[in-house]
Amino acid sequence: MKYFSWKYPFLTCLVLIVLLRRDGLAIGRMGLMAALLHELGHALAYWLMTGRLPRVTLSPLGIGMEVQESCFTPQELLALAAAGPGVNLTLAGLTFLALQLRASYGGYWFLGVNLWMGLFNLLPLGGLDGARILQAVAELRRGI
Repeated sequence: MKYFSWKYPFLTCLVLIVLLRRDGLAIGRMGLMAALLHELGHALAYWLMTGRLPRVTLSPLGIGMEVQESCFTPQELLALAAAGPGVNLTLAGLTFLALQLRASYGGYWFLGVNLWMGLFNLLPLGGLDGARILQAVAELRRGI
């Protein structure tokens, strides 16, 4: 389990079971898929920068990637933080274009969940990507 860890595995499984059991509209499943795609965006950016895979953690609050921020330049941190929301917003845009050809409820759910995930993660709060982006931009402006 070099690349994957669980925080509170019992509670995490319980949250997943409740979420998926009560998911009649498939919003939870699409949310999980959007979160996985979001983290895959971060992981791909990390891999392109380092040549290694990152460590991913699953917890009751979601999926996250563990990164030693001191190993990256502010430009790399900016790219790394923007990769996850970038994937979600790109998927939302591509889904919107595809829905112009053939509309479906599932497509609109997928578009909405990815749009929400991408925009929410751009908020400059706590451990969200927006806070890391803001920190990297501030460091770039200071010339660190």
